[in-house]
Amino acid sequence: MRILLVTPWYAPAYAYGGIVRVTEDHASGLAQRGHDVTVITTDAHNRDSRNPTREDTINGVRVIRFPNISNFLANRSNIYSPIGFDRWTRENISEFDRVIVHDIYTWLTFRALHHANKSGIPYAIMPHGTMSHARVTLRHSHIKQWLLEKIRPYLRDAFAVYAISDGEHDDILSVESRARTVTLGNGIDMDAIPIIDRPAARTNLGISTSTFVCMFLGRLHPLKHPDIAIRAFTRFHETHPDSILLIVGPDDGARESAQSLARTLWLEDSVRFLGTLTGRDKFETLAAADVFISPSLDEWGRPLVVAESLASGLPCILSVGCRVPKDVLGDAGIVVDSFDPLDYARAITIIAGNPDSYRRHARDVARTHFSLAQTLDILESSLTHHDR
Repeated sequence: MRILLVTPWYAPAYAYGGIVRVTEDHASGLAQRGHDVTVITTDAHNRDSRNPTREDTINGVRVIRFPNISNFLANRSNIYSPIGFDRWTRENISEFDRVIVHDIYTWLTFRALHHANKSGIPYAIMPHGTMSHARVTLRHSHIKQWLLEKIRPYLRDAFAVYAISDGEHDDILSVESRARTVTLGNGIDMDAIPIIDRPAARTNLGISTSTFVCMFLGRLHPLKHPDIAIRAFTRFHETHPDSILLIVGPDDGARESAQSLARTLWLEDSVRFLGTLTGRDKFETLAAADVFISPSLDEWGRPLVVAESLASGLPCILSVGCRVPKDVLGDAGIVVDSFDPLDYARAITIIAGNPDSYRRHARDVARTHFSLAQTLDILESSLTHHDR
């Protein structure tokens, strides 16, 4: 099957968060299963640079990048303006059997859906949690509400609208009750997780074996609440002075305030901002940590970083906003029902009391509930179920 994926960002633009990795996993997984996959995207790479490679092949996937008029507007305001994208899509979309459009608030989204609909090509939409109330009202709410109204007919006519969780399923149906939702949870390939020696990882990072290491991994965005992680760590650090907090991820509007908070709390030496880490560097840091913390207000589904943390054997402390049910996380961590830093500090203390017990269950939870193979089975089935 010839499949076209449309997305504002694609590998290796990992600075745009876990969505990029999820999109890459889907594309690569479908290609490995024998499908002919093409990705059309922009040259967005990070806030300061573009990807100069116009056409590429990544893990068997053909990738075509169109240059944005402004990288600044793409990164800061979600305004993607790829030169040549519309013409290429109009002239080539009829060559494909299925189209999957990622994200719903960009010009790419509407142009791709328009051309697919006009050409009679079956299409699916993957909103990536962008339709939740918290994300709609965070900023530019009037524009988003207007765009949601415009996309309703496409949601209705899509052969599938992929929801990462039951919560997102409800978000989609609240906009268009006739949408055909398919739950498609995030998955991870356990065989692709590098096996890293924990003492060696700590040595490479200059961390002693006796230090208790908390970790926040993700974009530094106000919705992800790195400030709660820092305040919770502050309370834990009072009784565990030989502890540190690693903050890993690209800035998305909250790094400066998080660093200022750490300075105000006199934690500059104990809270380390490591920036963006990818590949083995990221997994080496996960191997060195004792607990992963995510006080996120709202996630677009079960976050990929949770799957990566669990697959690395790392216990997790998650907010209800991460949309990972307590019965799924089980004995591999703690789901906190509030956004009070004291509750997160208590959870850290509980795990610090017996980290090995939680660690023993982490990989089993990742293998059972975050299987990429299962995700690809569902995705492939939804694509092949609808004949052209």
